[in-house]
Amino acid sequence: MYFNIFKRMKKNGGFTLIEVIVTLILASILGTMLVTFMGSTLTGSVQPLLRVQQANIAGHVMESIITDYNKLNSDDIGNSTTVALSTLKTNVTAGSTDASRYGAIYTIIYNDYVALNSDGTTAPVADGSADPKTLRVSITQGSQTLTTLFTK
Repeated sequence: MYFNIFKRMKKNGGFTLIEVIVTLILASILGTMLVTFMGSTLTGSVQPLLRVQQANIAGHVMESIITDYNKLNSDDIGNSTTVALSTLKTNVTAGSTDASRYGAIYTIIYNDYVALNSDGTTAPVADGSADPKTLRVSITQGSQTLTTLFTK
């Protein structure tokens, strides 16, 4: 009698091969659905972090350019010419390929003299203008662009 009870418990105590195969198939289908659904979300989740990193680099470069401008402007305080602006323009152009100047490599979008219009827009100053007073500098790092106007 004890033998029959033990035999019955042993037979009912485990999983059959069919049950194991069905469980594995269902788990693989659910896993595939999860990877398909979450895959693009996981790979795209790094994009905001990259944009923030690029914005920080561009901001650091622009702050370095502003610091350079302030130093050049204080050195040129008694001079009525635009030496500070022309030197800054040259430095910005040179700094785009030399990371040691402003802390990172950047791309120049615009680095030229402009005139401010009454509607708030800027227009390029013709070459040979007597006394350009505003330098527009636009730089980009990745997808982030910063623009600053420097005046005499």
